Amino acid sequence: CVLMDSGEFKKQSLYNRYTLLKDKGTYMTSRYSGTYQVHLYGIFGFYVEVWCQVGYAQVTWIEVVNSPNKLEPYLELIDLKID
Repeated sequence: CVLMDSGEFKKQSLYNRYTLLKDKGTYMTSRYSGTYQVHLYGIFGFYVEVWCQVGYAQVTWIEVVNSPNKLEPYLELIDLKID
């Protein structure tokens, strides 16, 4: 398993970042922000957002979540309850 930190991840091309997320990442949840659907992934011990414009089948950008505040919009979407 190839491990990298968030700095190395950011240096990758958009295509490589997307491929890494699909191959090694864990999908967490999605939300909407304006005209974008934003998907949250966990990979190599950090979180990443994948931004896709609604109505288009392509990734607009991928960014590392570098602040806990950026995770706040996802808190109400994740159910941590154990049945």
